[in-house]
Amino acid sequence: MDLEQAWRRRRTAFAAALPSTSATVRVRVTRRAELVTAALGVVDEQSDGPDLLRIEVAFGDPRHAERVLWMLGDDVEVLAPAPLRATVAARAAAVAALYA
Repeated sequence: MDLEQAWRRRRTAFAAALPSTSATVRVRVTRRAELVTAALGVVDEQSDGPDLLRIEVAFGDPRHAERVLWMLGDDVEVLAPAPLRATVAARAAAVAALYA
């Protein structure tokens, strides 16, 4: 077996064993690059209006997803999964209450 083949197989197996979660979001086109750069990958993407995209994005785990989506502020809306949407909404409500 050649070393390069062995390395590819080990790397693929390692990546497959890592925790993973995905989220479906609506994001402004102008913030797409930031989202994609911070995520692990794009599973699906489609237009959702003149300046919006609906994207299914892969993240390492729910905390990774929350941090990345939070940094995009009101330029992103979490559509699914429901627990992630609820977490981001609760965080936004807490911040709004702090400034009320």
